[in-house]
Amino acid sequence: MDLLADENVETEWVQALRDDGHDVSRVVDVEELGASATDPNVLAGATQRNRVLLTADQSDFSDPSTDDHPGVIIVADVTRTGGQVRRAVRQIEQSVFDLSGHIAYVSDWL
Repeated sequence: MDLLADENVETEWVQALRDDGHDVSRVVDVEELGASATDPNVLAGATQRNRVLLTADQSDFSDPSTDDHPGVIIVADVTRTGGQVRRAVRQIEQSVFDLSGHIAYVSDWL
């Protein structure tokens, strides 16, 4: 799965997902976005790059203004380990054929 990690995503989560074979880009490393990107721009950036957005920002991404996105995975509990996030993403990937337009909560997949 190709993911775009929001700026609030833990490095441990990113590394665990990369170790599992996922292609993870970080918002802060994308020149057009960067650390000061607004939430609408982050979601638009994920959509333009066809990457599922990985975020811990439940308040801003649990009900996006559009369903035209490749999907959002929310880690609402920031104490989750990299292993837990990796396990949940595996479950989502194996169970959901197309995450487009949908929101998945890591806690629902553990």
